[in-house]
Amino acid sequence: MKDNVHFYTSPNGHGGSLKALWDSGLLLKMIDAGYEELFYCQVDNPLVMIADPSFLGYHRQALSQVSTKVVRRRSVAEKVGVYLKLNGKDAIAEYSDLDEKYMSALDEKGDILYWAGNTAIHIFSLSFIRELNRDGFALPYHCAKKSAYIISSDWEPASIDVWKFETFAFDAIPLARTTCCVEIKREDEFAPVKNKEGDDSPDTARAALNALHRDWLMRAGIAIPDGTRLEISPLFALNPTDVAVKLKGKKLSINGDVYLE
Repeated sequence: MKDNVHFYTSPNGHGGSLKALWDSGLLLKMIDAGYEELFYCQVDNPLVMIADPSFLGYHRQALSQVSTKVVRRRSVAEKVGVYLKLNGKDAIAEYSDLDEKYMSALDEKGDILYWAGNTAIHIFSLSFIRELNRDGFALPYHCAKKSAYIISSDWEPASIDVWKFETFAFDAIPLARTTCCVEIKREDEFAPVKNKEGDDSPDTARAALNALHRDWLMRAGIAIPDGTRLEISPLFALNPTDVAVKLKGKKLSINGDVYLE
């Protein structure tokens, strides 16, 4: 090995969670306590519907071991994994692993061919996670070239180019006997925060959350001035139906920024 090559260890990606549940003993504790399903989401996404009962219903109805929510990719340039069939099995291919010709492929109508973008929102059956660990399994490592911050030999912070190896939880999907995939509306449930600015940034997530909650209030008959910033706490309501019930027979006057809780 060359003198300028070094290995730095760090967590092995979110795929490691499936083994950690077993190794820690938490998985068997949850099963013994009567839990059957695990809701899972690893992306910073303020619109995520935690333990969405409709999603859980589709998962149970399909007798699925792993279920996934997807959105339609907004462009061929969007950096998001793709839900597809791979060797006859449902799978998610990470965008960095797919050839550009597939990421940019269009159908005969000019629409994106591989349109189902991964939201990183899943339900795992606990019995499936137990089955994987009991029988022994290994998820593949994905490799990406990235910049990483380290402390140099003279104790100063430094940025270096690294090859990052990590496992992904969604690579367990092809190992399942039964799977389920549900398409959702991006504006209702998916506003990821991945970048400091531009697309998928705090600014776009904040705008999406404001637009969603604005729609909930307007559907309940509440007038909202243009430019108003608002947010609805999950302790107040989880959906537009909750808002309508909470505000039924009440007058709500909005003249400035509002946070309902």
